[in-house]
Amino acid sequence: WKLSLIAPVYFRHRIVSFLAADITRKRKNKYDNCSLEESVIPINQTLYNIDNATNSVIVVEGITDVWNIGDGAVALYTKHASRQQLKILSAFDRVFIMLDPDAFTNDGLNKLSSADQLAQDLSAFTETVIIEMDHGDPAELSGADVSSLRREIFGS
Repeated sequence: WKLSLIAPVYFRHRIVSFLAADITRKRKNKYDNCSLEESVIPINQTLYNIDNATNSVIVVEGITDVWNIGDGAVALYTKHASRQQLKILSAFDRVFIMLDPDAFTNDGLNKLSSADQLAQDLSAFTETVIIEMDHGDPAELSGADVSSLRREIFGS
């Protein structure tokens, strides 16, 4: 884990795994997960920052997106939600899907984009709203844009 930023993954206020981000930006993979054997719960079975979400949640892809938006944002660690992540998200009153721009295009394998598929999977259980960005990703939102987004969704 040399030259990596380690981000703990909490679930029910307990560290269950971690994600390591390459700070050199020279490795093939920008992120590396804790091994399944060393995890209490694998990261694809929870959501990053889930303990800091209440009635409404903003679903993003990566941990840096969460760091920029703050409490109420949770990360999938990828574009596609696992069944366990869907189960967790279905308990929220409202789910705002704000994935990176490439998640809004059809990948050729599926009829729906990743964002549309997530919204469809959750729509029977909770109110879902897709927020599509013109460019960049949620980690790159300005402070003013984050404040506006938070006011609109959380009232804060």
